[in-house]
Amino acid sequence: MQETLEWAGISTCADLGDLRLSRRGPLTFAFNFGPDLAAVPAPTEAVFHLGDRTIARCGVAAWSVPETPEIQNKSRRSGLSATETGEIT
Repeated sequence: MQETLEWAGISTCADLGDLRLSRRGPLTFAFNFGPDLAAVPAPTEAVFHLGDRTIARCGVAAWSVPETPEIQNKSRRSGLSATETGEIT
């Protein structure tokens, strides 16, 4: 399946087990549906608005990634926000 998705140009991430991710604008949410603690795959520069890097069972975390000056400059030139240009995922 991974090869087919790559061939189609669809980005993927590793199997996260019982962890589910969802994006809404600049926020990324992680939901732990498992019975154990789970580590979120957030980048080191992530700012957590809810929870932290380790989610308890049945827990939730939410984070965003601050825009770097390079991303802000690209966004200004294109007239789109960094989330719209895909610079922040």
